[in-house]
Amino acid sequence: MINRDDYKNPDMEVTTTLLPPSEEIIDNRPVVLFVGIEVSTYSSKSMIKGWEELGFRVEFINYQILKMEIGVHGMWGRIMGKAAMVNPAIIFLNIQNEEAINVETCIRLNKIAPVVAYSFDCRSYSKTIWLYDLAQNITLTCCSNEDDVIQCAIRGANAMLVPSSADYDLYQSRKKIRSVSGNDPEIVFIGQNYSNTNAGFEKAKERQEIIDFLYENYPMQFYAVGMGQVNSRYVHPNEEIGFYHTAKIIIGHSNFYRSGYSSDRLYRAMGSGAFYLTSYFPDMEDTFKDGIHLDSYQTKQELKDKIDYYLSHDAKRQEIAESGALFVRSYHRWQDRFKQVVDSLKLK
Repeated sequence: MINRDDYKNPDMEVTTTLLPPSEEIIDNRPVVLFVGIEVSTYSSKSMIKGWEELGFRVEFINYQILKMEIGVHGMWGRIMGKAAMVNPAIIFLNIQNEEAINVETCIRLNKIAPVVAYSFDCRSYSKTIWLYDLAQNITLTCCSNEDDVIQCAIRGANAMLVPSSADYDLYQSRKKIRSVSGNDPEIVFIGQNYSNTNAGFEKAKERQEIIDFLYENYPMQFYAVGMGQVNSRYVHPNEEIGFYHTAKIIIGHSNFYRSGYSSDRLYRAMGSGAFYLTSYFPDMEDTFKDGIHLDSYQTKQELKDKIDYYLSHDAKRQEIAESGALFVRSYHRWQDRFKQVVDSLKLK
């Protein structure tokens, strides 16, 4: 397989051989028809790369653009036509929006190739019914948490836990450089405030209580940013990475308390070399080791005790941050996630 990174070397000598018009390069890799989104605030490129690293050729369809241009029915017609054209080995649906789902078309697609739906969102059960219904009509549903896997299984559907990952080409680990002025916040939380919305996020109020607690105890050191926070704004990835590279501690607190579930922000922060201190989630120890890859808390007092410890133990904090970065970048790539899927489907 061609290593695309080889072509990033500007000093590399490149030779080109022109083939006769009658000869064509044939790409025999199995095809993944990937239905996802590519917009200014979100990119599927790292997931596409994950499939390619497993030896697949990816045919990508930006469903959100199609939905806006030709409507939901037109979008699914285009997807159906593409599937018939490219003869995929897998049809991979990374669709998080129930309004974009057409179960009848998914049933037809599943006769062409195994349809795999992947939603790494976590929502209330009432707002996830659409995924459970879809799961009954396709080959495999990949969920962000074990609770959703169980709900699918209750309905007789095939489902598995597939956690999120991150774009480790973008979220890279670099040496932390704090500003000359010393005004970089030492403790940072990045995330939206859903506590006064109808989103149904069960831990949203608790998250804001934690943020208030941190402002009370670390008024000059703590900084919360995200829509609805004290510093209310959309956090661009470049700014997000800046916080990961300069803050001493990144705080994590998920809006749901589900087995195996953590926000994808965990992987972005750890992949960037940040020390991550997160709220505990059930079965967390099956993946991560406290004090080795990251650390966790279950109460406000435990959170404060650990912040105080790690602020005064730079070497230990940095050791954990470096270990965590190596761990997620070695074993929690998109390539690893999709290998789970391929192994489950028994395609290779």
